[in-house]
Order: sequence, then C-alpha cells, then structure tokens
Amino acid sequence: MPSFFNRARARHVAALLSAGLFLNACGSSGGQDTFYLARALNLVTDSPGQAIDIGELNFEVSFGAGTGYSSAFAGSGNIEVRAFVPGATPGDPFEDTLVLKAAETVDFTDGTSYTVINYGTVADFRSMTIVSPVPDVIDTSTIQLQFVHAALGAGNVDIHVTEPGATLGAGTVTASLGVGQISALSTEAVTDYQIRLTAPGSTSAIFDSGTISPGTPGNRLFVIGKTAGPTSVPVFLVRWTTQAAPIALGDVNTPAFVRFLHLASSTGALDFFAEDDYQNPVATNTAFGDLSDYGEVRDSLPDGVTASPTFNVNFSASAVDAEDGDLTSGISWASSIDGPLADGGGEISTTLTEGNHSVVATATDTAGTMGAAAIRVAILGADNAAPFVNILSPPNGTEVLSGTSISFTASADDSEDGDLAGSLAWSSSIDGDLAATGSSISATLSPGIHAVTASVADTGGITGSESVIVSIVDGSNTAPDVSIDSPDFTNVVEIDVTLASDPDSVLLQNPYELQNGLTYTLFANDLADTFGATMLTDAAQKVATHSLIRVVNASDLAAAVDIYIGAPGGAIADAALVFSNLPAGFDSGSGALGAGDYDILLTTAGTTDIV
Repeated sequence: MPSFFNRARARHVAALLSAGLFLNACGSSGGQDTFYLARALNLVTDSPGQAIDIGELNFEVSFGAGTGYSSAFAGSGNIEVRAFVPGATPGDPFEDTLVLKAAETVDFTDGTSYTVINYGTVADFRSMTIVSPVPDVIDTSTIQLQFVHAALGAGNVDIHVTEPGATLGAGTVTASLGVGQISALSTEAVTDYQIRLTAPGSTSAIFDSGTISPGTPGNRLFVIGKTAGPTSVPVFLVRWTTQAAPIALGDVNTPAFVRFLHLASSTGALDFFAEDDYQNPVATNTAFGDLSDYGEVRDSLPDGVTASPTFNVNFSASAVDAEDGDLTSGISWASSIDGPLADGGGEISTTLTEGNHSVVATATDTAGTMGAAAIRVAILGADNAAPFVNILSPPNGTEVLSGTSISFTASADDSEDGDLAGSLAWSSSIDGDLAATGSSISATLSPGIHAVTASVADTGGITGSESVIVSIVDGSNTAPDVSIDSPDFTNVVEIDVTLASDPDSVLLQNPYELQNGLTYTLFANDLADTFGATMLTDAAQKVATHSLIRVVNASDLAAAVDIYIGAPGGAIADAALVFSNLPAGFDSGSGALGAGDYDILLTTAGTTDIV
C-alpha cells in the first residue's frame, strides 16, 4: 500500500503551541531545555509533495498546503527540501526523493520562530526562511499584518489594506513588493478589513480578498502564491496565524469551477444547479455515464457557516476584560432564532433549527458592562430557503459615545416571498427588543459592546437574520472584548440536482465548501438504493516529475475492490497492489506513477479475482 500524495503534515511533531504558551512552557535559564518553533509552506506550482526538514522537525507537505507551528530543542541543524518522486516500481510510488534545496546549516535559537516558504517551480525552485522572535506578550488590542510575495512570474504588486469597500488610492498602499520580498509589520485595529492587490500605481484590483473578519488579535502572515488552476486571477493569498495551519483565500470575485459526472444508474438525465437558482443550471440534461463541461459556481449564501439541522455545530469563544481579566468561563450563548443556547463556558456544541441564525456570545464584567461577538450560521432545510438579511449600515465594529443615536438600515430578500425588509424586527444583545421594525430604524443604546440583530420570517416560518457589532463608550469602564474563534467562516455553496427539466424533482440539496478559483467534480451515484453525490477536488496543478492516479469506486453494484498496476499484458502476480479495500462511494486519494505504459487491474478486495 503506497503513501499517497496528500501526506500527513508532519512525521515528527512536538506539541503544537501558540506563541504565548511556548514562552510560558519553556525557559532558557537554570538548566532548562530551550526550544524553537518552525512551520513550512509548499507553493511550488508544479511540485509533488515535499519533505521539508527544519532542524529536528520533519514536515511532509503537498502543493498549496502548509503546517502550523511545531516545537523542537534549540541547537544546530539543517534546513533541507526534497520532493517525493516515483521510484523504479509502482509498488511504492514515493520511494525516492529529489533534492530541491540542499542542506543548509542553521543555528536554531531559543524563543525564535522559523517559517520556510517554498515557491517557484521544480526547475526554478525558490525558498525563503523568515526568522522572527516569539513575542513575550501578544497585544490583544491590535492585529499585525505582514506580507510575502512568493508568486514567481506575477510581477510587482501594491498591497492595499482598507476598511471593507474603501476606495483605493495612493494613500491606501500598505506595502509594495517584488517577488521574494517581505513587508514590514503593519498594525491594524481588530475589526473587519479587506486586502486588494494591484499593479504598481494602479487602483484596479487583480486580487480581492473580500471582507476578512479577524476573529482574534495577534499576527497574520499573508503569502502571495501563484495560481495553478483555471482561473484568470494570477495569484491567491495564504493566511497564516500563529495558532493554526495556513488557509488559502481565493479572489472573492472569482467562481469555483464544477463539472458533473452522472453515475446514478437508477435515474434518467439530470440537471445540476448551484445556490437554489433553478433558472440558471450549471449543467443540463446530463445522461447516465456522461461528464459535463466545467461550469461556474459562486457562493451567494449568507456569509458564515452552513450546516444541516441534524448535526451539532461546535462553537468556541474567548473573552478578556481590561479590568477583570479572563471572562471566558462566564460566556453566554444565544441564537436569534432559538434563543438562549448555553451559559458559563467558552465552548458549546448544539443543533440549530432551520434558518439563518446570528449566534451571539456575550460576557459581562463586574461593573455590569457587556461585550458581545456574533457569527452567522445558515442551517439548510430541504424545501424552503431562509430569507437573506443584510445589514447595510452601520459598519461592523462601529464605535460611538454614549447617548448618540445610531441609524440602522438593512435589506431582506426571500426566494419565495420577495422583499421582506419592511417586516424586519431589531434587537440588541444588551437592550433586548428595540421596539422598532422595518428596513431603517434609529436607536440609542446602553454602554457596552452590542450585537444588534435584524431578523424576519417568511410565510413558511423560516427565519433569516444578521447581526452587526456596535460599541457604545461612556469612558467609565471598558467593555469585555469577546471573540468567536470557531466555527470558521467558509466558502459554502448549496448544490441541487434534479431530473432534467423538472426543478421540482429535487434529488439532492446539500452544502459544499468550495474555494474560489479551484476545480471540482461532482459525481452522482446510487448507494444502498438512495441517490448519492460526492464532491471531489480536482488536481489543478501539473506535476513536473510524474503522473498522479486516483480511483473512485462509484458503483453500489460492486464490492470493495483492490487496484493493481502492472506492465501491459502482464500477470496480476507480477503487478503491484497500490490501493486496497476501496469500498463503494470512496475515493482512493492520489498516488504517483513514473513515465511509461501500465495496465490497471481491479479485483475483489483481498483476492486476485479480476473484476
């Protein structure tokens, strides 16, 4: 059984520590051991998986992926990068490695972090190492942003960090970078922001992150990578916090690309739709056995997390107060639809009813001042889409003096009932019902940090809502700072499959997380007498050193199978077993093959009986 292309993040990994925990746990005096932190990222556009050695730490990283921080004992060691390549036989597709960066000796010092970023191509390999001290204290009032240009061939860029929707100009340029350059740290308020990349001196964005909600204070490293997929946008961003593995951000204006493979033998021709839009199918009249062309799919559901009403959603939050310190244990949770959820803790797990929720976490200090944070959670039902509520003003994070009247405006649209803005009801996490309805209201709020929510139900009884955070300052006491850490925001698209030309015959309605600019294959099949569908992420990049093979067992008529690869016309006894016990509906992942011709043989799992 081979090791697949998508390998584990690290083979030798010590505890994953945040910067603060690292310094609290380790010292450099009194004979104690000393430690360093390290992490790695593979942005080489035609590279196979990489083995990245950073001193005592050994990471295995596929293209576009990276790791969180790991720790190891300080001391002298090497930084070396090798690519996994096929060996002499297909039996172990990664039995050999190709050196991309020869071993470089480094003195890994106590209290220091090492970030290795690999980029370029296999033929023109580039690597940089960012060395930074681990801070003693994290400033909880700001976020610090830093940018790295690792998109070989993309040209120089201006980086604009602004409030969401701000007009670009010379004054909004945070940094100007060429390939291989690193910006200085820029300090920003802990509030929503937007990143746009332009050509030098231009205000026309070549990449737009859309609104980014920081969640928690601390450092953010953004790496500009070269796009390898079909999108016309030349770059993407990788966001790295000090606590987690990196997250790829696609251009907000770029769709995902999805094709449809019809393998459900019990149904006729099928249509495939995205976002409950039965007027504009992505693929039409796809017959059994056919594979459609790629179509554009965009995320237009409410921003936030999408889930099913049958599954628990896990939430976590933290709360810090300038006067009282850590208030996380006293956090209370409530939903704009379901009401109070739980009290007294930073973590809860709960199911939610169908609709678009604003889930609010609140904490109160000893002076009685309340702080809040909110996240929108869309719970998809089978038949009726919830109204989409959008608070247009004030901006999230608005701060005003106590006694100031604030104007709120919102829109509300429902796919069945149309415009519902006139029926919006408004409430505050501190003041309760604001006794006002409609698309525009004014209110004077109590001191504290409020989650102000607008909500409305359609004629089917399904509620939609959104919240905005507003701070009311009176100068006598600082409100607790509450932040929701999980679940994270995702790019979720609702996918529907119907019988051809019959939108009422919904066979599938399911949310999938799709990243902008990437390609996917949705394949439909019959499993246990039911209609099923699986979304596969396609390999967008070309691999310079070998080919990849991937097997999907999409038939409920077949038992679990083994897959062998051998010489053309050869006996199965001479073939190599590369994937074993692949059950119906499962994807093997990707394995490697060197150049040449092969026979692919399928057998009933555990036997050599060819099927």
